[in-house]
Amino acid sequence: MMLARFAAATLVAVLAFIAPAALAQDFIQVDRLTLLDIDPATDDNGRFGRSLALAGDLALVGAPQKEGLDGAVYIVRLEPDASLTYLDRLDPGEATFRFGLGIAADGEWAAIIDSADDLRIFQRVGDGFVLRQTLETPPTQGGITVRNFESIAMQGDTIVIGDSSANLTGFSNAGAAVVYRRSGSTWSLHALVPSPDPGNTTGFGDAVAVSGDALVVGAPDADASDGGATGASFGRAWVFRRAGAGWNLEAVLDGPADDKVGGDRFGWSVAIDSDTAVVGCAVCNNGVGAPSNSGSFHVFRRNAGGANAWGRVQEASASNAAFIDDFSFALRLRGDLLMTTSPGNQDKSVYLFARPPGGAFAEVDVLQNTDGNNTEFGSTVDFSGVRSMVGADTFPDDAGDPDRYGAIYSFTNPAVLACRGNLDGIFCDGLEG
Repeated sequence: MMLARFAAATLVAVLAFIAPAALAQDFIQVDRLTLLDIDPATDDNGRFGRSLALAGDLALVGAPQKEGLDGAVYIVRLEPDASLTYLDRLDPGEATFRFGLGIAADGEWAAIIDSADDLRIFQRVGDGFVLRQTLETPPTQGGITVRNFESIAMQGDTIVIGDSSANLTGFSNAGAAVVYRRSGSTWSLHALVPSPDPGNTTGFGDAVAVSGDALVVGAPDADASDGGATGASFGRAWVFRRAGAGWNLEAVLDGPADDKVGGDRFGWSVAIDSDTAVVGCAVCNNGVGAPSNSGSFHVFRRNAGGANAWGRVQEASASNAAFIDDFSFALRLRGDLLMTTSPGNQDKSVYLFARPPGGAFAEVDVLQNTDGNNTEFGSTVDFSGVRSMVGADTFPDDAGDPDRYGAIYSFTNPAVLACRGNLDGIFCDGLEG
């Protein structure tokens, strides 16, 4: 991850020298690949692009509703110029149900979940991936019963899966996170992390993120900080830190007390990198003069409120915010660069935010969909260096073609790609992973 962070910091430095007027559309769309391009005979709502993850220059793209809900995952190469080349379809090794529901990748490893509650782990070999392990939901431990695999994140030798339906002793659907770790080439169960407030945390595990020894879990339907006495679900997120064979609660991440509205869904998306955590809020940004329910993200720094206090340092929204944008639906944080999506926005936009070291995130670019129909552009996003990939899983979603087979889009910044010198080449080749 160090190379990726160095590359991201270098890109931020480059962007700082670009005139503000030029930042509006520096990233341009290079390519679009649809499920129909891959499989011309497809006739179903495969939802290609519902999930995706980049592993270096290779992307794994999920179509969890392909072939009568069997699901499928495809390997696509993100070329140096950001064009897309379809390579192959993954072999899950057996029958599946909504294979590709969630995908995470880091380095040579990738992890994929399905609605049959299986975790399949693949290892990259050349331009392909080989199935190494299939793991099922773990047995009940410590009163924690995992029922479904719903969300997934991966970093280094750690995989985290969220299950908002997990039962705890005395509490149904309280939620839990399942942590797997790798030793050598073998992955095994490391810990089950239960909701710290099982009576008030509906949705715990809807969103997960991991970085090093830190884990963030979102619960967008968690009740108010008064224990739910008001009956209003604002949402919340928690930070846990690994300690030996377990994970200890380190901090509670909450929205601003003076801007809470029932149904905010704070914690519907989360991201973390080192000492920075970002929490998405579906219908926040309710300040005076702002479009209601447009959404925002909140930035927390680990020591901003004291040692390990994870103080909230920023709330940000889109420059073109509008009513019910779903801004912050998906988050991808790499060092000082953050991408977030807004699939409900009429302009069909993805946003790039950057920050100087120790500073605040500021919007520096908007990546826009060239298709006019409602394609759920921004159902997921990932980026590597100056190249990014965006999922649009309901493409084409128009009256002329009732099937929603899905698509992915690629973008790059040609100004930054016009690099010279070995230092610039680190992020120009885009192979940071």
